[in-house]
Amino acid sequence: MRTLVNIKKLVSREFIRHTATLISGNIIAQAIALLIYPVLTRLYSPDDFGVFNLFLSIGGCIVLLSTGAFHYSIILPRQEKDALTCVRLCAYCTIIATIISLLPAFFKTFTANLFNTTDLADSLIYLPLFVLSGGLWSCINYWFIRQKSFKHIAEYQITLNASNSALKTILGVIQSGYGLILGTIIGQVTAISISLIHCKKYLRSFFKYGNFSELRQTASKYADFPKYALPRNVINYFGSNLPVLLLSPYFGMAKIGIFGMAIALSMRPIILINNALSQTITQKINYCIKQHTTILPMIRKYFKYSIPTVLVGFGVLYFVLPAACSWLLGETWRDAGEYIRLMLPWLACLLWFYPFSCIPDILNKQRTDMLFEITITIVRVIAIGIGIAINDFYITILLYSLLSSMIIVIRGFWFFKLAKTCT
Repeated sequence: MRTLVNIKKLVSREFIRHTATLISGNIIAQAIALLIYPVLTRLYSPDDFGVFNLFLSIGGCIVLLSTGAFHYSIILPRQEKDALTCVRLCAYCTIIATIISLLPAFFKTFTANLFNTTDLADSLIYLPLFVLSGGLWSCINYWFIRQKSFKHIAEYQITLNASNSALKTILGVIQSGYGLILGTIIGQVTAISISLIHCKKYLRSFFKYGNFSELRQTASKYADFPKYALPRNVINYFGSNLPVLLLSPYFGMAKIGIFGMAIALSMRPIILINNALSQTITQKINYCIKQHTTILPMIRKYFKYSIPTVLVGFGVLYFVLPAACSWLLGETWRDAGEYIRLMLPWLACLLWFYPFSCIPDILNKQRTDMLFEITITIVRVIAIGIGIAINDFYITILLYSLLSSMIIVIRGFWFFKLAKTCT
């Protein structure tokens, strides 16, 4: 019995240590990215940031598709050689996606015209390297998770943001037109190169395992990932990037750049808080289910404290945001504060309900949850369509925020309905 208790304590300590490593690395990385913004906004124009945001939205979509979602399979095999076959399968998928990403570069004028911005054209030559580095990190990241090398994941996050920030600043000082994009890509390559050094003892084995027959068997075995996980990820990504992708042709790069800054300033702390809350709440829900106790008291307690805290905090922010953004980023960026004000209802709903988004996964209700993801994407398209029709950027963002909030609230009440069954 004493041995069993010691094992449980060891597992608990290991979980806390790994979680603390990831969270601390994420906090440092996010802090670096946020602190450099006042410098970058004085080196680059809103148009530069607009092209950068559009490039990231296009490139990010291809990166998402690059591994075919097979990177999720890396942590599953019991034997190391089977896991290495999964890595090799992901690597080949990434290479294919990188080759496909050459098409926008070859047809750069056509691609740029789709988004009504000629400034995008020349930046597309960097797209293949962005896709390659992003796809490779998906493979390496899950390999680190399998090996429990969480300190290397934290190291990657810190190296990435530190090198990104330094390079963007240097390239901005020498007035490089695509400094934001080049800084991001070179930063990715630098961070991945360091990560590969940690994987060097596996590189020889990587080429040893995974012939064509084994790759085909592995792809068949884990076919559910591209069938189900990939579409869900694409819907999530497309939904969150709709404003940049759909509004760019109609409102210009300057507005997109300022809106992208508003998203970055508001979402980075929200994601950081929600990830920390989600991990704690997920652990608590799993514990309650195993103990056959209800989780409703925990939910009531969470809302008892979070609702007044968010309302008061956001109430203060509403009055200071434009002036704060103007002081922090420069007068040109005052509208970033105005856009964040319009998004406050959506941000509040994310803080209130997102930490409980683990409930459908725990109770195997992913299919219904997918319907909510599809619904919120459709609603956002409608909001953006109305904004484009009336040619008003502010109304577009307001509708996007309010309609997103409505679906999130409805989804939240569904979470609570499910929570009543968690006993």
